[in-house]
Amino acid sequence: MMPALRITATAPVTFGEFDPVPPAVEGALADSGRGNALLALDNAQQYLFAADDGTPWHRYDLPDNSDVLNCGGYLDKLLKYRDPALAEYLRRKGVSKATFEDGSFPLLASRSPQLDLLLHCLLVALAEEQPARRVSLFDLGCTVAEHFDLLDVMLRAGSDGRLKAPELLDYCGLDISALVLAAARFLHGDLDPRHFRLLLGEGSDFDAGDQRFDLSLSVGVIHNLRDPVGGTERMIRFSDVATVLACWACAAEQGIWLTSHHAAPIYVFGREDLVRLRAAAEGRELLVADFIPEAQSSQQRHFAGLSQEAMDSLGCYHLVVTDRIDLFPDLARLSL
Repeated sequence: MMPALRITATAPVTFGEFDPVPPAVEGALADSGRGNALLALDNAQQYLFAADDGTPWHRYDLPDNSDVLNCGGYLDKLLKYRDPALAEYLRRKGVSKATFEDGSFPLLASRSPQLDLLLHCLLVALAEEQPARRVSLFDLGCTVAEHFDLLDVMLRAGSDGRLKAPELLDYCGLDISALVLAAARFLHGDLDPRHFRLLLGEGSDFDAGDQRFDLSLSVGVIHNLRDPVGGTERMIRFSDVATVLACWACAAEQGIWLTSHHAAPIYVFGREDLVRLRAAAEGRELLVADFIPEAQSSQQRHFAGLSQEAMDSLGCYHLVVTDRIDLFPDLARLSL
């Protein structure tokens, strides 16, 4: 028989956040004139509790499989989109940037829903112009197809139920993870597979062939492609009406390969790359819906081996590549 444990009441402990690895004045990958640097990255997923002096006190390890973490994170987002309270809120308040940012549902103020809001504007316009026709949407890095769900909520709320994603969209999602696609199929099993397609593959290799899409979307997945610029150019070219992008860029002329804290390569676009995207747009405009400096990002310290100064030179553009500038009168053209 195990002995009983005596539990003694103590004063409540107050926890606060701390940074176990603060950014250096000069990053490991900075050009210091000493030649090429070698960065060793040990990746761990854990909660670390420490004393006031930084001494580790307790550690709680989490799964370090990126597939599992991504699937769980995006499933959580999708389930929040399906909250009836969110649908009712948008029905009462309207679908607009103001309602997304008023704090009632903080998730709506994050990057992904802000890009979906741009897509919603395009979808409503196309539905009104050609009411008998479905709108085709290509989603690069679709994960569990959470964009489909939020667009459905917005369409129903903004049209009093007249517009619905399953009836309006011809959706095609592409992702490199079989796990997230399996979850997407399970959660959308009631949809017509002719108009809700999920494909396994890497974005650089995707060949649309003769198929064209009205709209396309990528929330930063372009930076993880084997050919980031080429893959993005291809997506822009096979999208007839608009491409909506989250695009990280730096102040340099040429783009740079960095390493994320998940130990994955990630490409940050330079000015020359943005010029290439403008050329791929073939006369369409690159409109800026927002620019978020890395210092204000919701995912702080996403890149490994950079100094604080280097991180301050990075930021994320929310771009709409389109000739439908009539739908976005408040957006400025990207200056290159």
